[in-house]
Amino acid sequence: MNVTNSVSAIAVVDLANELINQGLLSETELKAIGYDLYDAFVQFALEQSIVERRLPEVYLVTLWQRVGLESKLSFDMSRKVNDYSKGLLANWISYSDTLATAFNIFKENISLLNQAEQWELHAAPTDKITLSFCHQSCLNYPSNATERSMVAVVVWASELLGEKLIVDSAQFAYPQPTYHDEYTSLFGQKISFGAKSNHIVIFKDQFHKKLLHRNPYLQSILKERAKHVQEFMVGRSTMVAKVKTLLAMNFRKYCNVDDLASALNVSRATLYRRLKEEGWTHSNIVREARLSKISELKGQNISCEDMASQLGFRDVSSYYRLLKSQENDPRG
Repeated sequence: MNVTNSVSAIAVVDLANELINQGLLSETELKAIGYDLYDAFVQFALEQSIVERRLPEVYLVTLWQRVGLESKLSFDMSRKVNDYSKGLLANWISYSDTLATAFNIFKENISLLNQAEQWELHAAPTDKITLSFCHQSCLNYPSNATERSMVAVVVWASELLGEKLIVDSAQFAYPQPTYHDEYTSLFGQKISFGAKSNHIVIFKDQFHKKLLHRNPYLQSILKERAKHVQEFMVGRSTMVAKVKTLLAMNFRKYCNVDDLASALNVSRATLYRRLKEEGWTHSNIVREARLSKISELKGQNISCEDMASQLGFRDVSSYYRLLKSQENDPRG
């Protein structure tokens, strides 16, 4: 896994769930794409948070390529707003004061969702604003993926406003789908396909309306969490912080030193040296992260066997030894 080319795990798992529900993918096939993808899928099914978890971009593209170009799956997926499937960026913009603020946060921090997506906002001297979209990637994103983004942005805007977002016109760089008539309910009558670019034109008056769920406090908290993930993505965080982030993504995988070093693009010796320079050892970080996770999940009805597996233990007795050592620790 290259941690610099990643997408939100929730975006990948959400698509995987839809494909499985539609009979286009089996869990066995999902596991074959990547074990860390399957692990995130299982965690999500168990209602464990994967909001800050990252997965390789190639997993998302691989799943999109399972969808036929004439399939209506991406369109129908985008028409639904599932609060449980909100990623870090979606939660952050949900508490914005206006749609303008939400779009600017979205545009500037789109890498939290997908590092390949790019949105541009152009304010004309008239009463309209143009939103342009494209994928910038060496991977081949099919038109379904573009459709997903274009439809979703209008649906999300309407959800934030608490009323239908009025679209003046829209252009799409992909061919006209067989279900194109359904586009008019979202994008109005002025629609064209096979254009040179993807863009949506909306009106400024809605852009500056107050949003229903604005909350500066919650937004500030989510902004800090987003900053933490972004620092990790661009490599500015400490080695300890990177290790903790990877452990939070997948204990079972990254308790293994070799897998951890590979994900961080360093040798085992370099990893140990960098951690020592910051006053830590690999075992100490893993122990602290496990205890933190145990505290976080305290009170939930999770068996000791499942907890041991989630925390990357080879057997449940090792999990019990950790609990016992914590009880005997005078520091608590």
